[in-house]
Amino acid sequence: MKSFWKDVPEKKRYIETKTGGGIHTGLPETEIPGGMATDMKNLHSAHYPHLCPRPPRDKAAVPRLPEGEVRFFGVIFGTTLSAVVGKTLYTLSEGAWKSEGDLFTKETGRVYGADFMDYAVFADGDECKKFDGAAISDVGKKGKPENALYLVTHAWHLFTASDKDKFLRYSAVENIDDWSAPMDAGQELLETTKEAYAGGLAAYGGHVIYFKRNAMFELYGTDPVNFSLLCLSRDIGCMAQESIREIGGILYFLGRDGVYRYGGGTIPKKISFPIRKYIENMDTEKADKVASGSDGERYYLSLPQKGGGQQLLVYDTRIGEWFKEDDVPIFAFAEYGGKLYMAEEDGTVSVFGGGDEMVEWYRISAPFIFENSLFQNWHRIYIRAEVEKGASFTVSLSPWLDMEYFRTVATVSKSGLTVIEIPPQMQDAPQMRIKLSGRGAVRISAIEFEMRARKRSYA
Repeated sequence: MKSFWKDVPEKKRYIETKTGGGIHTGLPETEIPGGMATDMKNLHSAHYPHLCPRPPRDKAAVPRLPEGEVRFFGVIFGTTLSAVVGKTLYTLSEGAWKSEGDLFTKETGRVYGADFMDYAVFADGDECKKFDGAAISDVGKKGKPENALYLVTHAWHLFTASDKDKFLRYSAVENIDDWSAPMDAGQELLETTKEAYAGGLAAYGGHVIYFKRNAMFELYGTDPVNFSLLCLSRDIGCMAQESIREIGGILYFLGRDGVYRYGGGTIPKKISFPIRKYIENMDTEKADKVASGSDGERYYLSLPQKGGGQQLLVYDTRIGEWFKEDDVPIFAFAEYGGKLYMAEEDGTVSVFGGGDEMVEWYRISAPFIFENSLFQNWHRIYIRAEVEKGASFTVSLSPWLDMEYFRTVATVSKSGLTVIEIPPQMQDAPQMRIKLSGRGAVRISAIEFEMRARKRSYA
């Protein structure tokens, strides 16, 4: 008598409730932690662990910047949104950009700013100017801050650093125009390697932190009499002033090999392994195009990429996961009136969390793999979703790793709460990736797999 295998069906279920985990590009797809994505676009952690697209951005709330090269975008005096376009300083007044006059001689190159007492101070590496709300004038009557570019305030001194030399300079106490007073104003030489100039400057934790690209120094004290410099690292540095951001008492910054967090008193910790793909593809020659911002919980980082373009990456400091948004060429972020704003290189200004934008998004899951594919088959997939009016999404499946091929198996446009039942049509696949893509506000709370397992019975 001919022998054969007799199938004894048995159903198994697995529910994926972390549908909105972050992105992970640092490991092979099969080793990525559960609930994380191999790729995504425009997803957000607002409803973590559920999947949801980022909030819309309102481009109508603030008018476009005047024509010219955008060189600075930020808040001055703590209350005024401002910009430097070309050589002119503008402030936002009654819903329009108002010219405050010419700030610099040249019209190109990034400008950095800081508030110091009653002034907004700006520097471009060649000139250093101050604005009191009515008039623009030079900084320095008794000496000048040479090569001033990066600016911070600490203990009533204005500190400057440059990408042209190795000095940390500081003004006299409470006097922005005095840079030569003995035992009051002065400079510190920070020597490491040849031509290792400043990469950033920050006031943090009651200290001034001076970054080079390959080193990090911390200035203790409040006066030249008790100033003391400590080298924190000769391996870790900062490559972009605009990447430095303090969130919840922690300092975040971009080094040559990744993003670091620093809490004081210890060596900074690298947190960018999950976005290694974009760090390795970063165009290090365009560090002046890096931009960062925060809404108080998330660290937004716009990185220039090799071959052109930029990539916006978002780190949620509460859950320690990265999310990938779009490739808009962002010049700078600004926190203004309790909202986060951004200026694009073409002068477009947007506010986060407003408007009626229909966000386009997608997410590719890590592969779901059978423990023993010889005796298991995919049977059904159920997706629980909440779809707002006008939004829609599609479900696509692929049995292949490291390939872009996906087969679309369902499209959902009906609004409201729904559960979608999908026959996978890939019963013999040992693994399966799911691509969810859509337009508009959708929240997916769970993906449920139903598998048929069979016991071996010899007859």
